[in-house]
Amino acid sequence: MGDAVLRRVARVIRAHCRQDDLPVRYGGDEFLLVLAGADLAMGTRVLLRLKRASDACAWGTETPGLKVTLSIGIAARPKAGALAATIGAADVALYEAKAAGRDRIATKP
Repeated sequence: MGDAVLRRVARVIRAHCRQDDLPVRYGGDEFLLVLAGADLAMGTRVLLRLKRASDACAWGTETPGLKVTLSIGIAARPKAGALAATIGAADVALYEAKAAGRDRIATKP
């Protein structure tokens, strides 16, 4: 069941990507989404739409009673910043979202 849910989440993510964006599975149940040319405000808007789309999915069709939530961490890459540092900041924000009760978006400027 877990694999079916991950495939469906991946489809929701891909549906919210532009041609130059890069969605990647980044671990067991984690995804990384690199939004080309997006600042923190634009990225937050995109991820809010993505979260709303996931929340609107009829997850119970996979398994009755199934509820899928998204915890999202977002960070902006400074002009001269290293990609690894930005990914690290987004990861910190993700764990802050999880620690704050899950099913939310946390931001790292």
